[in-house]
Parts: sequence; C-alpha cells; structure tokens
Amino acid sequence: MVGSWVHEVMEENLGGEDAKEWNWQALAGQINTRYGLKMTDKQLKQVGKDNLGEFLIQQANKQLEALDLTEGKNFLEPDWGIKSLCDWARLKFAIRLSPEELAGKTEAQIKDLLTARIRELYRQKELEFPVKAGMAQFMSERTQAPGGQRYDREGLYRWARDRFPGFHEQLKEDDFRTQSRLKLQELLLEASKASLPSQPEDEIDDKVEEVFEGSNRPCEEEDARELAQWMQEKYQVEVDPGLLTEQGTQSVRSHLWNGFDQRYRPEMRQMERSLVLHQLDSSWKSHLYQMDYLRSGIGLVGYAQEDPKTVYKQQGMKEFRTMWDTVEDKITEMVFRMEESEAFEETVWMIGATRHDAAPTLQQAAQQAQTAKEGNTGGEVKVTDPIRNRGQRVGRNDPCPCGSGKKYKNCHMRQTV
Repeated sequence: MVGSWVHEVMEENLGGEDAKEWNWQALAGQINTRYGLKMTDKQLKQVGKDNLGEFLIQQANKQLEALDLTEGKNFLEPDWGIKSLCDWARLKFAIRLSPEELAGKTEAQIKDLLTARIRELYRQKELEFPVKAGMAQFMSERTQAPGGQRYDREGLYRWARDRFPGFHEQLKEDDFRTQSRLKLQELLLEASKASLPSQPEDEIDDKVEEVFEGSNRPCEEEDARELAQWMQEKYQVEVDPGLLTEQGTQSVRSHLWNGFDQRYRPEMRQMERSLVLHQLDSSWKSHLYQMDYLRSGIGLVGYAQEDPKTVYKQQGMKEFRTMWDTVEDKITEMVFRMEESEAFEETVWMIGATRHDAAPTLQQAAQQAQTAKEGNTGGEVKVTDPIRNRGQRVGRNDPCPCGSGKKYKNCHMRQTV
C-alpha cells in the first residue's frame, strides 16, 4: 500500500522527461504530510530519480514502525464493549459494575440488570434525601435555634414525628436532646426506610392499565371508587374519587402519583421538579441562541437552489428534537449525581427550610387589610395625595429653558417624551 501510493505521487510530480519540469518541492511536501517525515527537495534530488522510490518506501515504513499504537490496543480487546458499558454506567448513574457480572449475558439480561440496579440506587436516594433535608433545616450551621442554641433539636423532633407518623413510637424526645448528629441521622434513616412502602410504585401504573383495559375512555364512577379504595388499602393514600371521574388515563395516573408523592416523597419530588425546570430553562435558552445563529446564515442556502424557509423549518425541527433528547439525558444524569454539584447543599437547605403555610380565606384577608389600615392611624384611614407637578409648566411653543433659543418642542421636550 505504501509502495503504490509513493509511485503514484512520484508519477504525478516527476513524470516529465525534462528535469526542469520535476516538482521536487511538491513531492517532498506530500511525503512529509502523509508520513510525518522531514525531507527536503535537496535531499530528494541527491538520492536521484532512479533510487527515489525505494528510498521513500523505506523511510515511510520506518516511520510507520515507530508509531506507538498501544493506546488503541484496548479497542481490539474482545471485552471492550462490556468494559465501555461499565464505564458508561459508572459515569452516568454512579453504578459500579464489573465486566465479569455482564460476561455471557444477552442484551435483554444486561438491560434488566441495569434497570434493577438503577431502581435500587434511586430508592436509596428516596430514603436518604428527606433526612438530608430535615438535617439541613434544623441541624445546619446556618440555622440557629431559639435562645441562641447552635441546633434546633426540638424542631427536628417535631418535624420527624410529623414526617414519619408510623415511626413516632421509636422517636424519643430524650434521644433528640442528647444524641449526636450522626446518631440522629441514622435514627431518621431507619424511620424513613420504615415509612416508605416496600411495594414498588410501578404497581400504580399496572393498576391503572388493568382498570382502563388499555383504552383511553373516561374514568367511570365505579372505576374511580375502585382506584381510590385500592390506593387506600395498598399505600394508605386518600384519593377523592370525584377527582378521577370523567378523567382520561393519563390524568388518572397523574392524580394517583401526586397523592403517592405528597404522602411519601414530598422533598424528593420538589428536587425532581427543580432539576427538570432548571434543565428546561437552560436548554431552551441554548435552543433559542442556536435558532438565532441558524437564521443569521440561512439565506446562503439560496445559492444552492434551496428554499431558505423550508431549510430553516427542517433544521429548526431537527434542533428541537436534539434539545429534547439532551434534556432527557441531562436530567437522568443530574438526578443520580446531584450530590456532586456545588449547589447541592444550598438546594437541600432551601427545600428543607421551605414552609407551605395555608392561604388565608377571603374573610381573613379582609380582616388583615382592615387591621393594617387602622394599625398606626388610630382608626383613621390615611388618604394618599395624588402626584402633581407643582413646578412651572413650559408650553410646546415656548422658548426652551436651556437657553438654546429653540422652541421647547424641538429641543428638550423630545428627551422627556
């Protein structure tokens, strides 16, 4: 292969019978570019045209033999694909897999194994995240308990009893007053594990499919009562059957999942929503920048006898699909590696410190407004005077006050409009 290419280049540059027509410089440039040599046209002339072919072939072979291809050796290994898959799972989901675990398995078996590991890891995050949020709210360095104490142990105790009602008998007030932060965290992890249902949440989707029998018909009253009763018996989640009646499959599934998340994983759901909204906002901004860049040069396709509007629509739709693929990929990666983010502790503290106070009724809002009006006036309502221009008014055709000699409408009036 080297010899055929060398002879072809020599024929192209040294094909003339007259030595003056031989392009030694172009030949040296092509040889050096192809094989990384440092030959000059003078050296090639000294070798001579008769011995030049054999000389160039020898130099090229030496250069090829000196190349270090050890870095590409891994790509030729029989288990390179399995190792690459293990690295991908480690980088994307922080899941540790060894090539021995995947050796000899089919594609379906590997997919089932990865799915099981991912679900197991995500369930562990669902157990740990409420505890991190609670500790960030009451046992963080940035919080301060009433009375100047460093930690709000009493507040953590009340939060734990409200958050894990099925485990309140094991939560002793003396333990929260005397135990260390590490011990309290271990105790709360046990409470979180005992409170989260052991049944997989996927059974909600299976139950909805069973009730609707694969159709998208509106939910009937009997089916709504069946689903509400099943949620109460299975997960101790109260669902109003009236909210499910006359709703489609997707709406019913959303109502059931919302009830489950509100009961068992409110902090994790808020974190998921924050990640999704953040990624959507970032990706949409990048998509708009990309569309502006595309629009700035789309007119050039007219030189290729193409309609710029049609090409712009096609490329825009392609970029839109790419954006959604990127959103899904980034979200699944961030949710499994959120602890590595610099803003993770800040986000956990904000979620833990969030308080959802009940909105006042209309009567309470009216009473609060009336109290605010009469608070500092002794029952007298203060009337705010309207804003008036008490200075000298300048007419449109009057001389401008700046002294330019022009009419006001042709001078500073334009700057004030």
